[in-house]
Amino acid sequence: MTIAILDYGMGNLCSVERALAHVGADAQVTADPDVALGAAAVLVPGVGHFGACVRGLRRAGLDAVVTEFAASGRPVFGVCVGMQILFNGSEEDGEPGRPRPAHAELPGRRRTAGRRGSGELVRSAPAMRGSVSRNCAPAPG
Repeated sequence: MTIAILDYGMGNLCSVERALAHVGADAQVTADPDVALGAAAVLVPGVGHFGACVRGLRRAGLDAVVTEFAASGRPVFGVCVGMQILFNGSEEDGEPGRPRPAHAELPGRRRTAGRRGSGELVRSAPAMRGSVSRNCAPAPG
């Protein structure tokens, strides 16, 4: 069973491909809609900004692949933002009360995480940076 990993310019392609190979899956990274349609399943990776991922998927013509798979009942997997863009929309790249439209294979939308006790929406972004670590004890052996 071949799994097509969709390459639309916004994904952690190597990590996903290695993870699938590690568990014995036959996976192929592709930007070609015809190759993807010949697979048994598709995986939509994603790293970065929601709107950029949606635009990338559409620009590559791979949104039609996702639609075809979902309509036929064949497996569609999403990783990180790749999962989020399978929903109706997101607050990340829209206006308040008007989320950016997405792929709409799944009902729902991606919402900004967190509300304060007053109900006020917390619009902070997580800190995404490298961290320094050190060993506190020598490694055993």
